[in-house]
Amino acid sequence: MGVYFSVFYTGNQSFESILLVFLEAFVYAFSMTYLNTEFQAKLSAYFPWNTRAKERLLIGGIGSIVINMTVFFLIRLFIGVVIQGLNIAAFFENERANYYIICLVFSVLSTLIYHFIYFYKSIQDKKVTHHKIKEGRVTAQLGALKNQLDPHFLFNSLNVLTSLIEESPEKAQQFTTTLSRVYRYVLEHKEEDTIPLEEEFKFANAYMKLLKMRFENGLLYHIPESPSEGHFKIAPLSLQLLLENAIKHNSISEASPLEIKVYEADGYLFVSNNIQLKKSFHSSGIGLQNIIKRYKSLTDKEVLISELDNQFIVQLPILINSNFKMQTTDQLLDEKRYLKAKARVKKIMSFYYHLFFYIVVISALGWLNYQTTDFPWIVFPMLGWGFGLTGHGLEAFDKSLFFGKEWERRNIEKIMAQDEKLDQKFNK
Repeated sequence: MGVYFSVFYTGNQSFESILLVFLEAFVYAFSMTYLNTEFQAKLSAYFPWNTRAKERLLIGGIGSIVINMTVFFLIRLFIGVVIQGLNIAAFFENERANYYIICLVFSVLSTLIYHFIYFYKSIQDKKVTHHKIKEGRVTAQLGALKNQLDPHFLFNSLNVLTSLIEESPEKAQQFTTTLSRVYRYVLEHKEEDTIPLEEEFKFANAYMKLLKMRFENGLLYHIPESPSEGHFKIAPLSLQLLLENAIKHNSISEASPLEIKVYEADGYLFVSNNIQLKKSFHSSGIGLQNIIKRYKSLTDKEVLISELDNQFIVQLPILINSNFKMQTTDQLLDEKRYLKAKARVKKIMSFYYHLFFYIVVISALGWLNYQTTDFPWIVFPMLGWGFGLTGHGLEAFDKSLFFGKEWERRNIEKIMAQDEKLDQKFNK
């Protein structure tokens, strides 16, 4: 609207002519808005703000300006040639460069503001997402550890132990010792984010030794005694869960043994097994999703899952010198308070940026209004944008025209104090 009035409005126009001006201005505004919306929506599929913000900023900004200028020219051409009946030569003869300069100025300003807001929002969203992952790591990890050892494994182990007591007391004693080592390992490492890969290998060998007593020649496994490097680490019990999944999902017999291999390559720990799925077994995939989520909080490298040559393969990223530690409740509360205060400061900063752009843009529009026409159209964007700026400021500084959060806090404290006095009086 501002572009159109600054270019075409003249004083002393009739109501009908002003209405026509509004209608034509709406055609410009609607066309630009619609095409820009469609363009930005398509662009989001290829250049999302959360992963490719810089490319989106550059391509989206240039694309929006090109769209605005093209739409402005095509509508001008349609009105001049089709509606007013001018030929092409007469149309271009009547065109003025300042029409397009003004349109370009408005396009650049609006595009900069739009993309600055979304670029800033994408940065903040990344920080919030990172914090949520970090904050949820404690809860997710504890939940993961609780579900690592399948209850069926314990029941099956006890059944095996019962049969071994009758068949071979010596093997039963060995089985019991190994089983206690398995569960002691779980208890000792439940508070840790990562453990040395060497310890996980020892645990996995002990775990498979239990299963070997149960399945005998129906189960073959190859697990290294120690990693190639002593400083390699891994998420605790992640290897065990993959071994247990292989046992649960596949049929095992001496005629068709299940073979599990564990080895290192290219910065990953490979866990593979031949595929011979049980017909009656249905996998929920919860175990693998559990591992994937845990590794997302520890490293940028992804857990890779593939099937190749009748082999099911899972690749766990090997962690190097990981220093993650469990956070205490007090640390989490302190971090929450810090992030809350930081978010408040960010809101205030955002308001000041908003105020700066408001002053710059409204000043530029005021200058254009003064240079082009006597009609004070600058009042409309100044008031409309001003209302939005006022609301932004009230939100940033936690104020309200009527009942703000500070008012709410004071009254909550007042009511709580009154209730406390009543309780004390009643107890006396």
